[in-house]
Amino acid sequence: MVKCDTNALIVTLGMGTVFTGLIYWLAGSNTIVGVDVALSKWTFTNKLLGIPVEFYYGLVIMLVVWYVAEFTPLGLRALFVGQS
Repeated sequence: MVKCDTNALIVTLGMGTVFTGLIYWLAGSNTIVGVDVALSKWTFTNKLLGIPVEFYYGLVIMLVVWYVAEFTPLGLRALFVGQS
């Protein structure tokens, strides 16, 4: 049932803002992550061959995504769906 004649995009953006504010309020404006602080510091401060470690993490993730997209049925299906 529609009470107001409001664009769905406007309602979606407004509710997203409301929920974001609610989350900040409940969390006390603190960032909540599932990664240990020591692991974050190690990843962002250490270098391997003069290049930060997070570059290698990104490279590994990119190679995994490339392999899945090119050589697995899931990747071929996603390509088929995306091009249709």
